[in-house]
Amino acid sequence: MGSIHQAADRRAEAEACFHKAIYLDPAHDQALLTLALIAERRGDLGAAAGFRRRAERALKNRGPQADTNKKPTPGGATHE
Repeated sequence: MGSIHQAADRRAEAEACFHKAIYLDPAHDQALLTLALIAERRGDLGAAAGFRRRAERALKNRGPQADTNKKPTPGGATHE
């Protein structure tokens, strides 16, 4: 929903949706990065930096499963 609000230029509603997303899933990297962009556009560079740091940690903590191009094989190995 946040992306839909953002596309319709409903910034406050979009931001609220992305905040709800990270409330429900604190490691939601896409929502964190979008909130960083929103904060940056608003001129809140401190908040933007905080959201970016959280997104980096979330991506780092996801590990190798974050690569959706790799598919598991029966032996547990991955290939592209």
